[in-house]
Amino acid sequence: MRMRLDTSQAKLHVARSVMYSDAGFDVSRCGRYLALCELDPTVGYHLRTFSLQKHTMGQPLQTVALPNCPFVTSVQFSPLPFAVLIGYGRCQAPSLDQAPQYAVLRCIEFTPRVGAPRQLTEEVELFAVDSTDESNVALFHPHPHACAELGFLYATKDGRIRAFKFDRSGVQPTLGVGSG
Repeated sequence: MRMRLDTSQAKLHVARSVMYSDAGFDVSRCGRYLALCELDPTVGYHLRTFSLQKHTMGQPLQTVALPNCPFVTSVQFSPLPFAVLIGYGRCQAPSLDQAPQYAVLRCIEFTPRVGAPRQLTEEVELFAVDSTDESNVALFHPHPHACAELGFLYATKDGRIRAFKFDRSGVQPTLGVGSG
């Protein structure tokens, strides 16, 4: 039997979500939050999080500007929902006299507040990784204890996997293990 879904009955509609791949949005493990990226032609890309809880379903909880971002390849909540990892395929090319460095990913602190104003990236960014790699997808380590150290990986378009651990004391991400 085939069922027909009436989309007009949906509790949440997101008009401008960016779905470059199947990793274009994420639901937190607790099931209470949705994270995705949206394109607003007047201000560019931004990370948006929404409530999936019964009494606040669809209400925006956080909006963060994503500067210099032509597209997003992945969005993922950390296992304990205090951060969102955003993978970029590659950002705009630098000037001709610089080596080609790209923003591979950003990690944004998740601070859910109904009706919160739009935030600048630098206000909530935990870390960013620039590289000559062109990333395909970025993921947190799936275990919460590993996430307490903010372990994460990203895969490159040429088949390499990079694994990092972020030291929350303010030190930049360090390469843990990787291939390539």
